[in-house]
Amino acid sequence: MEKGLFKFSVRDITEIAVMCALAIAIDRLLNIKVGATGGSVSIACLPLFFVAFRHGWFKGFIASGVVFSLTTCLLDGYGFQFFVFDYFIAFGCIGIAGLFGKIIYKKIESKIIIDRIIAVSLIIASVLIYSVIRLFSASVDSMIFYELSLGASLAYNISYIGPSAIALVVFLIILVPALIAVNTMYPTEYLKDVVDKNKEIEEEKTNLDV
Repeated sequence: MEKGLFKFSVRDITEIAVMCALAIAIDRLLNIKVGATGGSVSIACLPLFFVAFRHGWFKGFIASGVVFSLTTCLLDGYGFQFFVFDYFIAFGCIGIAGLFGKIIYKKIESKIIIDRIIAVSLIIASVLIYSVIRLFSASVDSMIFYELSLGASLAYNISYIGPSAIALVVFLIILVPALIAVNTMYPTEYLKDVVDKNKEIEEEKTNLDV
């Protein structure tokens, strides 16, 4: 079993709860509505990506696919029949970003340009994977409950998922330095090995320079 992946500490629970609350607050207060049948341009998923990157895919899935999805489904008031496709699958797939967390953190602190490019590319890929899965999941939902064609469903849902994805990428890249600082000062059990390894490399380089 991978260290820190499935075990929840008190600090993990507290941090994830705060991030989920922040995501829900952003979802309710900072969004641009697209249509009467639901959907909005928003960066509400930003804190959920931080959870996935810092805690791994399992805790990322619990935060996004269970806590955030269930809460927002109830608050939106469209009905629980939309939960599986529009919420559980659409947001639960953010947990996939956790598969790249260790690689991103390891590469983003490297002094080698290509390593940083790889890290940024993985951040973009994480958002792209989430957005594609959410797009098709939401489109299936539109076809089932609103009897739209596949083309109409994709067109409607991409009108808000596309801009949301672009906004997420921009904000994630802008906040990379903050993510690095938090990971260095308060490493999760999941990232602790990577953080320690990075510190060892830096110490070795310092000793060589001396």
